[in-house]
Amino acid sequence: GERLTARAPQQEMVRAFALACQRAAERGVQDIELPFTGESLEQPLELGASRLTIKAAAGQKPVLVFRPELKGAESDKQMIRLKCGSAGKVVFQGVELRMELPAEPSFGWSLLAIYQMQSLDLTDCILTIKDAGSSGVPIQSQVAFFALQPRRISDAMKMMEDDMRMLPAMGVNLNRCLARGEATFLMASEESPLKVVWT
Repeated sequence: GERLTARAPQQEMVRAFALACQRAAERGVQDIELPFTGESLEQPLELGASRLTIKAAAGQKPVLVFRPELKGAESDKQMIRLKCGSAGKVVFQGVELRMELPAEPSFGWSLLAIYQMQSLDLTDCILTIKDAGSSGVPIQSQVAFFALQPRRISDAMKMMEDDMRMLPAMGVNLNRCLARGEATFLMASEESPLKVVWT
């Protein structure tokens, strides 16, 4: 399929990562290539495409940096919200995701917030969370690399609640990845079937 990159004329170079994700969802594009090395400052965003691969262009080392502020909605504390549907698959390749937290104390931050999806695959990625006040001591609480959000259950689904246990487990797969920083690796507020494989 078509890709969002900087190469051929029919391919589009989109500066902001969030905009690229939005365009990808609108057009059914499944690949976003990041043709840069170094930091790109991003705002918290939502991924809604059911299939999406976000990868570094050949020879590049892109770093998507989030520096959230203490204002706005609760969702602003979730840097990348994954709402891809129960069959959704998202892949990150060769990308660093970095969250730099503010110097005023608060709680409930996450780098990747998983609402609904089938699998999240990260290969050759670095996940970094920076949470340190002036004294060098972490000042935020409830900070996670991955935060599993409760599944909202409609009335129709309440009848299927017994079958909820039959839902296929969501998968979080990491290959050759590094997670570093003052944070919990994975937080979940309810029991959802989940399988984590880190190679």
